[in-house]
Amino acid sequence: MKITDIQNQKKNKNRVSVFVDGEYSFSLEDTDMVRLKVKIGNEITKEDIENYNRECNLTKAKNRVMDIINRRLLPKKAVIDDLIKRGFDKQIATEAAKEFENLGYIDDYFFASEYAKDAFEYKKHGKLRIINDLCQKGIAKDIAKDVLDELELNEKDNLLYILKSRFANTDFSDFKEKNKVIRYFATRGYNISDIMSAIDKLK
Repeated sequence: MKITDIQNQKKNKNRVSVFVDGEYSFSLEDTDMVRLKVKIGNEITKEDIENYNRECNLTKAKNRVMDIINRRLLPKKAVIDDLIKRGFDKQIATEAAKEFENLGYIDDYFFASEYAKDAFEYKKHGKLRIINDLCQKGIAKDIAKDVLDELELNEKDNLLYILKSRFANTDFSDFKEKNKVIRYFATRGYNISDIMSAIDKLK
C-alpha cells in the first residue's frame, strides 16, 4: 500500500486527511504528520495505519487535557474520567494525563492541598471529611493524609467558631439538642472527642 494523497481538511485546517491507494484511510494533526514523516509516496502497512490512528487519538486526548487544565484545577483521575466519557479508551486517556502529570501541569498533591485549605477555611469541614472527599475524587489516601499533616489545620478553633456563631443559644442540657449538634459536626468530619471538648468549653 502507498500514500497517494494528503489533503487539508475544510472544517479543521490543523488536520489532514491521508489517502492510501486512492482512498481515504486516516486523519492526523498537521504537526503529527510532520513529526511522523507521513508523505505522499510512502509505502505503508496496516500496522502503520493502526499506529497513526493511535497517535491521532493521543493528540486529540492531549488537546482535551489542555482544555481541561486551562479551565480548572483537577486531579489526574478526574482528567482520565473526562477523557473516557468523551470516548477515548482508558490506555490513551491514562497516557495523555500521565504526560501532563510528568510536566507538572497535573499535580494531585497540589490539588489536594488547595482543596483541603478551601474545605477547612470556608466550608469548615474537619479532617476526616476532607480525607474522605479527596479519596472520592481519586486522590490516594496517603497523599490526602500527608497534605493534612503538612497543613497542620486547627480543628478545635473551627469547632469553637461554628459553635459560637451557629449554636450559641443551644440548650446543651437537652439531650436531643446536644445530639443534633454532635451529628452536625460528625457529618462534617470532626471526631467525637473534639466535638465534646468544644461543647464543654462553650458551656
